[in-house]
Amino acid sequence: DWLTTLPNLNTVLHAIFISANAVEFFYTKLKQHGIRWPTTIQTTAIGKASASALAKWSISVDHIPSSADSEHLLQVDALQAVEGQTILLI
Repeated sequence: DWLTTLPNLNTVLHAIFISANAVEFFYTKLKQHGIRWPTTIQTTAIGKASASALAKWSISVDHIPSSADSEHLLQVDALQAVEGQTILLI
């Protein structure tokens, strides 16, 4: 189960969600296992569908790239200096 490899969420600075399906799968599993999402994690949604899915789970989105692709994702200001940070790609 991938939950055993999940880092301590209190050490995560940033989470990037790549699809609405990923959001649903991830948060459903967290809920099933009673794992709470820290409000300190900066959240990036790759696009509007991912952002909408996050909103359904009451997760605020801090960043959305101008276009839903990897090139624009890598231009997000919060992802410019990530050395030493724990970032989840979901």
